[in-house]
Amino acid sequence: MSDAVVEGADPRLRGRTESARVIAQAAPQASAPLMLGVLSSTLGGGGAEGLQLAFLVLLPLLAASSVCLAIAGRHYPSEVAAVEESEVVEGA
Repeated sequence: MSDAVVEGADPRLRGRTESARVIAQAAPQASAPLMLGVLSSTLGGGGAEGLQLAFLVLLPLLAASSVCLAIAGRHYPSEVAAVEESEVVEGA
């Protein structure tokens, strides 16, 4: 997906496009521990109980992402076959 975004960008802006994509991907990953700490402090005062509650609050999000991944995984083989077929047609 990321290659398609960069390839679709103006050649003069590809570096900026890639850097914006990387920042948009890295920022949530980098802030996740901070958000967990804030949630833990808010829910239970920052102790072990707060951490447990924070994980319990985030557990449904983990389950939802697992469902999304399972659904996407079912469509992946057909997508790969379509790409391989298009490469064969273009290469002929």
